[in-house]
Amino acid sequence: QGLLVDSEVGYGHVVDSYSISAEKAFVLPYLPPRYIYASAAPADFDERYSLPKRFLFYPAQFWAHKNHKRLLQAVSAARSSCPDIFLVLAGPKRYEYEELEKCVADLGLRNHVAFPGYVPDADLPEFYRRARALVMPTFFGPTNIPPLEAFALGCPVAVSDIYGMPEQAGGAALLFDPRSVEQIR
Repeated sequence: QGLLVDSEVGYGHVVDSYSISAEKAFVLPYLPPRYIYASAAPADFDERYSLPKRFLFYPAQFWAHKNHKRLLQAVSAARSSCPDIFLVLAGPKRYEYEELEKCVADLGLRNHVAFPGYVPDADLPEFYRRARALVMPTFFGPTNIPPLEAFALGCPVAVSDIYGMPEQAGGAALLFDPRSVEQIR
């Protein structure tokens, strides 16, 4: 008998928190979910989503720990050197969504940010295929599904350098301090 965990960080937490014998816990990293391997865009994809030709993508609930505000501040700061920067923030329009919409307005980003709402699994692969990169400034992990989805489809990844995220990325992503707007930029 044993217990599977998804990362070395998770392994440490389980062994320390539950007094489980280290020999009974095993690391088995997550794999990308099957839906991500869909090879073609849904027929009506372009009618349902008005995406620019170039954009950065972040699919996440609009919770504070997902750090959307700093990402928006970084996009605002990047406009001076990259005036056509565009960010697509996918997720159900709840929790801190209204506050983020206000932040977009306050930063003058209305023409640089889109909120397509909840994106079903069947549509996610096409977002990754079209995105210039996944940018994920979250404060939590240790593992997250969006980087796995992006890696599976060859979408470049930039993620927080905290907790288990560097382990999950395995050297295949740009890492940044999620507390630093400048590093995110």
